[in-house]
Amino acid sequence: MKTITTIGSFALAASLALGCASTPPPAEEAMPAANAETSKKKEEIPESVAKLIANFNRVHFALDSFDLNEDTKNALADNAKILLANSTVKVEVQGHADEQGTSEYNLSLGEKRAKAVLDYLVRAGAGPQQVQSISYGEEKPAASGSGESAWAQNRRAEFRVLWGTDVATGTTE
Repeated sequence: MKTITTIGSFALAASLALGCASTPPPAEEAMPAANAETSKKKEEIPESVAKLIANFNRVHFALDSFDLNEDTKNALADNAKILLANSTVKVEVQGHADEQGTSEYNLSLGEKRAKAVLDYLVRAGAGPQQVQSISYGEEKPAASGSGESAWAQNRRAEFRVLWGTDVATGTTE
């Protein structure tokens, strides 16, 4: 008798589970609307911001240096003009180093590079609230390999464009 009851209970539970599985939970029904809204927001990014995302200049540095040369200053002047024209846009300046030196030294050098770029942008008129910085040291190389060619590409500052929550990934507040 217990065997029949157990099998009957199992059959009832299985039919209930199958019945419930055919009805999606309310959260799943809302997903397409949220995705459509996100897509709509991506399309609504102002052209000037889209241009900023696509054209923000990466800059490079000499070995063991965070000095801004003339080419770097010219590239940053273009970036500053875009920031001045778009006061709601924010950027994260990311400082990087090559693999030469200790991890601590490279984090410090990356920080100095990011700060030099941040300071230049603020002196050029970007609002201090528009620019923040972070150092990755040698942790995120642009080029793999050991040698001057790769190292030169890795001694850089690059930019992550933020607007609202994060325009670069397509989400906004």
